[in-house]
Amino acid sequence: MEIYFLRHGKQKLDKEDHNSSLTDIGEIQAKALAFKWREEGIKFDKIIVSPFKRTMQTAEIIGDTLNCPIEKEN
Repeated sequence: MEIYFLRHGKQKLDKEDHNSSLTDIGEIQAKALAFKWREEGIKFDKIIVSPFKRTMQTAEIIGDTLNCPIEKEN
């Protein structure tokens, strides 16, 4: 079994704010990584993500690109 740990893409605020969104650059970062993993044939059984907005946005981009379900942790 392989486990990948990923932090979210670039967020809108510099301070730690659990409700901050991804910036346009953060969305591009997530899409670029997802496309790279898809090209390399990397697949996941599921994505486990924290409930923070920016982490959910990152997971949704990657999950949609890789056709992978997302499990939200509380």
